Amino acid sequence: MSISALAVVVRRTLPGLILALVAVVMLPGADLGAQEINAAVTGTVRDAQGAAVPGVAVTVMNVGTNLSTDAVTDAHGGFRTSKLQPGRYRVTAALPGFKTYVRDGIALRTAETATLDIQLELGSLEERITVTQTLSEVETNQSTLAQTMENKRVAELPLNGRQVYMLLQQTAGTIFTQIQFGAQGFSGTRAWDVNGSVTIHGSRTGNNEFLIDGAANGGTGGWSYAPPVDAIEEFKVQTASTDASYGRTSGGVVNLRLRSGTNDFHGSGTLFFRGTALDANSIQNITNHISNKGHTYYDGEAMLSGPIRKDRTFFMVGYQGFYEEIPFPATATVPTDLQRQGDFSQTLNGAGQLITIYDPLTTRPDPARPGRFIRDPFPGNKIPASRINPVSAALLQYMPQANASGDITGANNFINSPNLGHYRYNSYLTRIDHVFNERHRISLSNSGNWGSERRSENGLPPGPALRSDNWPTQRKNYLVALDDVVTLGSGTLVNTRVSFNRFDEPHPKEFGSLGSVTLPFATAYQVTDVPWFPHLTLDNYTEEFGRPSRLTRNDIYSAQSSISKTAGRHFLKAGAEFRAYKLTRNDFNESNGRFNFTAGFTQRDPQSGDATSGNSFASFLLGDLDGGNSFVSVNAASVRSYLYYGLFVQDEWKIDTRATLSLGLRWDYQPGVTEKNDRITVGFDSTTPSPLQVPGLALRGGLRFAGVDGDPRSPYTGDWNNLQPRASFSYKVNEHVVARANYGRSYFGTTGGGIEGINQPGFSQNTNVIGSVQTGIPFNTLANPFPNGFLQPVGSSLGAPASRSRTRPSRSPTPTSGRWG
Repeated sequence: MSISALAVVVRRTLPGLILALVAVVMLPGADLGAQEINAAVTGTVRDAQGAAVPGVAVTVMNVGTNLSTDAVTDAHGGFRTSKLQPGRYRVTAALPGFKTYVRDGIALRTAETATLDIQLELGSLEERITVTQTLSEVETNQSTLAQTMENKRVAELPLNGRQVYMLLQQTAGTIFTQIQFGAQGFSGTRAWDVNGSVTIHGSRTGNNEFLIDGAANGGTGGWSYAPPVDAIEEFKVQTASTDASYGRTSGGVVNLRLRSGTNDFHGSGTLFFRGTALDANSIQNITNHISNKGHTYYDGEAMLSGPIRKDRTFFMVGYQGFYEEIPFPATATVPTDLQRQGDFSQTLNGAGQLITIYDPLTTRPDPARPGRFIRDPFPGNKIPASRINPVSAALLQYMPQANASGDITGANNFINSPNLGHYRYNSYLTRIDHVFNERHRISLSNSGNWGSERRSENGLPPGPALRSDNWPTQRKNYLVALDDVVTLGSGTLVNTRVSFNRFDEPHPKEFGSLGSVTLPFATAYQVTDVPWFPHLTLDNYTEEFGRPSRLTRNDIYSAQSSISKTAGRHFLKAGAEFRAYKLTRNDFNESNGRFNFTAGFTQRDPQSGDATSGNSFASFLLGDLDGGNSFVSVNAASVRSYLYYGLFVQDEWKIDTRATLSLGLRWDYQPGVTEKNDRITVGFDSTTPSPLQVPGLALRGGLRFAGVDGDPRSPYTGDWNNLQPRASFSYKVNEHVVARANYGRSYFGTTGGGIEGINQPGFSQNTNVIGSVQTGIPFNTLANPFPNGFLQPVGSSLGAPASRSRTRPSRSPTPTSGRWG
């Protein structure tokens, strides 16, 4: 769509939406509305003849906190109470001339609306008719499109590892696309585990919305924190929400509601154990005589709730911690004892044939084959000690020695069992609820967790040769949310919520730093802040030595406010939402230098390999590098900002006692991503002369960089026409059957999986080793791989010239999802 066409769309659609929002906001006592996590009770009061009874005083009281919400029936006998905290309630209806009606046993759930038909009988107000009955399916707006698990089911359903999000597997239409759960893959069974690989009724993975008490719990379409199970009041999965207060999802909204304190003290404690004594070994391990010994898992949880001041202030605190050791038995391939001495006289291929090692310094043209080359083998198939590269000799001291015979080729000659992975986790959770008066209440929740993982990824034991991105990995999550509900007048409520969430996943490394070790490199071989062991990759051997650190951090700042107003048969609400996402990414991988070795320098023909000559470890001993895959990296860091704005309006119209129609409209705007230091490209200009010129060629085209020569800071503009209609209709066929239909459109969040990302050419730079300039003859070796130093990132200096005309960034359509049911 062109810029002019986009402007037309904005002029036509945005004013109408804003006018609709203003119209609701200007209603007497109206307020602004947040994502709905509270419950509501609505209904009609009639007499014995079925006539509507106006003026009835209806009280809805939370039996745990004694907090009451009052309403008076209108001319049609209708009433509504909103923003009720999920829990157990008692409803009372009273009017002089009629007996007082009391309904007990009502359990309200997250974002649920209960519809009650109350019949009053003539009599004295002091007389009471008490009905104790739970809500039936026809009395709620729940359906297969929104499934709720209350605390009893959350606590009692089998959860292997107490990871509450595993309950997603119990909801219809929800599928984990990452199906491997076990010691060799993502386990998914512990509070430590985070994931976005779940599809909800066909939604796109990594693009669902996960909330805790309405606050965002994850920056990239998954969850970042799993609260202790006993601290959860409800677990709700909405698979086709028609509530316009929800946005930024491909279809699924998963909301956890934390337990609140009541006037009574409640507590619980649990301890879980798993271990080798209770585990069945896998068929693969049994077949290969590999033990599963070493598995130990302890998980302890505790929760306490109660009053600080009865009927006013309540608390809930929770804790979870676990300790786990998981065996990851592994085999690796390391040089044999003879090979470590330069002796390849017993190095065989899979057919049992001797592999001959050739001297690359004898490379010369083959007189019998013009254009080809030949070499001489090392005498006795042994590399003389004088030819072993000094850096190779130094590194060899830190490479593990074989502890098994392996196969005929020497492969899998190192067994590491049980090769334990070490997991530690601690988490706390607090919630405070305070009632100022019957018109004003607030809640404050705060949670945090600290977890760590230490796991070998190359199958080698702890030490310099261990290479793993997860030794250690740390996961730290902090979430704080404040929710404020104010009643301004009869039928008018204000709900405001602010929250902050940080998910911090640093990967510091325990192994890799040289410390007091000195390697005899002639010149600098890496760009790390402190000296590291270099990364070694050898064909047909296990890669060795540490991986430098990296950091992933997601910060989410969120503010939401909503208005709700009862006007006759209509329940109107409108709201606004703002979020700011800051995603930090910094990876120092390969800054310590990656040095790759192949059989190329020790095979018979430097131009063609064969099965009976050449060995990558022999090339390593000589220090002769594969230049094409040996390099040092300077990687671009990024601090990305994604903003999000949302407005919505919704009208729930109770047409009569049987039919309800809900219509809503949501508008989202997500501006283009920016990077804190403008380290991104924003486009490509194909018309301007290229900054790279070759004599005789008129090259054209150049990258455009953020904030340079008048270019914008973002590669794209936001999509202004993200309107999302929502509609639902329900009809009570009889006392046992309710028919429902709905439709909703939603736009994805731009931080979701497969969507967030930036391009940073020019801000990263590899410096490759020049391994050879003459066919088959080594040039720069391991002892001096970068004699001329390192290339530095050019940044934006090679962008398109400033003299060209500027163009506006392109518009990037936001992915959308439409759902009906």
